Formats: sequence, C-alpha cells, structure tokens
Amino acid sequence: MAEAVSAMINSSQLRRVTNLLKGERFTISNCIKALDEIEGIEDNQYYAALYLFKNPRFRELFISLKSNYVRLTRLQRKVWKLCSRHLLTCSLHCKSVD
Repeated sequence: MAEAVSAMINSSQLRRVTNLLKGERFTISNCIKALDEIEGIEDNQYYAALYLFKNPRFRELFISLKSNYVRLTRLQRKVWKLCSRHLLTCSLHCKSVD
C-alpha cells in the first residue's frame, strides 16, 4: 500500500514539474522573441500580438507553429478577426487579409 501511495505522489510531482516546464516554454517573453524573428511584420500586427499574448492558449499556439510564415499568417487573421469584431480599437489600422 505504501508503495502505491509513493508512486502516486511521485507521479503527481512529475506531472507538476512537467506542467511548469511546459508553461515556461510558452511565456510572453518567448512569444516576443519569436515575434521579433518575423520579418516584414507591421507595427499594428506587432502591437496586436502583444495584446493577444495575454491569452495562454494563443501563446502556446503561436510558439508551437513551425515557421515564421505560418505564425505571421495566423497573426494577421487573428488581428483581422479582432478588428472586425471591434475587440481592438481602430487605432490599429487593421487591414483585410485575403
């Protein structure tokens, strides 16, 4: 019985450490580093990304995408959606994405 309890505790601790490490990968700082590597990003897209990085799910998605082209394309579409829903102010001068 003691071995089973010990195994459960060890498993729980391992999950906690794994989740912490996973969370460290998807930090706002790491997202900004990835964002800075994208060539051709416009100022409005950059600032919108900073707004979007408040969402942990968006951060995980953004970091997990395999290329800067895909990241930029996803970001452009997300910015366009936010602007069309008026969730971001018109000062972002959102542009339509074809």
